[in-house]
Amino acid sequence: MLIPAPRLLLGTALLTLLGVLASVLPSLALLWWAALAALTLLALLDAWRLWQRPAPVVKRSLPHALALGVQRPVDLAIENESEQPLQLALFDHVPPSMAVHGLPQRLHLPPGQGARVQYRVRPLVRGNLQFGQVELRLRSNWGLWDRRAWAGEPASVRVYPNFAALSRFALLTVDHRLSQVGVLKRRRRGEGLDFHQLREYR
Repeated sequence: MLIPAPRLLLGTALLTLLGVLASVLPSLALLWWAALAALTLLALLDAWRLWQRPAPVVKRSLPHALALGVQRPVDLAIENESEQPLQLALFDHVPPSMAVHGLPQRLHLPPGQGARVQYRVRPLVRGNLQFGQVELRLRSNWGLWDRRAWAGEPASVRVYPNFAALSRFALLTVDHRLSQVGVLKRRRRGEGLDFHQLREYR
């Protein structure tokens, strides 16, 4: 899918303004027709070249499992297999029940080279969550068009409860209950760096 880029929209606006002036000043009519033909030819050629260019290859690296509420990195490897430099923006379609940091990202890839990007996710619910494909916006050589493309494969990841947080909470609960019944936890000799009592030296 091709989408007009801001540069093409600006050219169209200037052409419209020139058309308004040409309607008032007939001497500008020839200039308007020439500008219209030039912009149309450039836009068609730029669109054709962008459409013929292969989309980059994207591979996603996910952890085997995620913990609820814990932020983890996700890696994307992008390879430009074309013979032309590539300017693009990418957005990974993560599950709606995840908080995302670091998307979208913009890249410039030289011909035949790649790059790695990283963003972070934080699951908000448990269960089996589905990642969609990676959405790309490829910019044409002359900057007149953006092409929307999809890359990568859908993937799933399992989100489990945060057992580390549950363990800490359980230990705090045990300490609290022991203190309520009068059981005090005494430190062994050599533990800690603070003095809990000072005895009078004799």
